[in-house]
Amino acid sequence: MNPFATIDDNNKKSCSGCDKILPIESFIINKKTYQTCNICRAQNKLYKQNTNNEQSFDTLIDIHELIDVISQEFDTVENSVNNKVQSNNKENQDDVTFTFSCSVNINELEGSSKEQASHIIEIISDVDEYKWM
Repeated sequence: MNPFATIDDNNKKSCSGCDKILPIESFIINKKTYQTCNICRAQNKLYKQNTNNEQSFDTLIDIHELIDVISQEFDTVENSVNNKVQSNNKENQDDVTFTFSCSVNINELEGSSKEQASHIIEIISDVDEYKWM
């Protein structure tokens, strides 16, 4: 079925999002006609807002502070592992994971995107002592 096709009998249209055949009024907002129905557009908008809200919880870090922040995160994980070793909790020793998320302010970095990425990789490599290729 063509989602862009209008069904002339009964003045209905197929939604490109949910594939339902709905009255043409379900596709109009502010005198503009869309290919997705109002319900699908509202759900998509809500999903995007929730996704953006989740991402906005990341801490904005200045590029010059990145090495300190990553070092602190590594120290926290290392202390957690050491505490498990000291308490002889061998059951959970292998369950240690490192997850870190942040947003970095790169406005002060110069050069192309590739050069900026290389600089960030260099900072991370200095902290975790791993050579990124």
